[in-house]
Amino acid sequence: MGCVVRILLTDPTMEVCLLSLPKRGQHMFSQIRSLTACFALGLLLCSGAAVASPVVTATSASGLPGSTVTTTMRIVPDSPASVDMGSLIGWNLVLNWGAAPLSFDPASSTLRFGADAPIGLTSFLASLPPDLTVNHDALGGFYRFDWADLNSGLDPQTLLNRLAQGVLLSASFNILANAAPGSYEIGFEQGAGPSSLTDAVLSEFQYASVTSGDPMRVVVERSPTVPEPGGLSLMVCALAVVLVSARRRWGGVPQ
Repeated sequence: MGCVVRILLTDPTMEVCLLSLPKRGQHMFSQIRSLTACFALGLLLCSGAAVASPVVTATSASGLPGSTVTTTMRIVPDSPASVDMGSLIGWNLVLNWGAAPLSFDPASSTLRFGADAPIGLTSFLASLPPDLTVNHDALGGFYRFDWADLNSGLDPQTLLNRLAQGVLLSASFNILANAAPGSYEIGFEQGAGPSSLTDAVLSEFQYASVTSGDPMRVVVERSPTVPEPGGLSLMVCALAVVLVSARRRWGGVPQ
């Protein structure tokens, strides 16, 4: 099998050198040039274009024990992408905070597709076909939904084509009243598997954490120190004694 690739020499000196060679040398040079061209073409065809995965980023939020905070996770398609986010037939999303002193509030969380207005997470899930399972394990410290188009008769494109512009999850967490100060990371993987996206040709993208930047986390701040009631009374008495002594010294109080 021969190679049909032809390489043109653009350097005139190369053409002169080639023409000045004996016929046998010209034939050998031509063979070398053809083999080199075939090898380069093979590398190009085998390597193909670079395939990128969607980019997953997140933010952190901070608050005091007993407060509610919102942290975000964003998925943006890259091009050329390993999975077509505009024609999904499967979507699994996991939030795993484990033993962190947090509780997830799905009713106050939202999804935003591209530049669209945010929509409530629970409202969006209610619009999906019935091939959906939601598992909110408050004690286990995770929330996940698993959706797949199991020949439900509904075109997933009509429901999820907005994902082609990316999606932003704004997750609402309540910080428990007894939470210890610290930084608590939220992952995207649980025992049943990581978060994932599957398109119509069964290409799949899985992610257990962010693919760029810092992870999703909630930072619990330390509450301001408040003196005990007994200690506060002692401080007031001591301040009063200091003030009376000062006034006597300056002649403000009769002896």
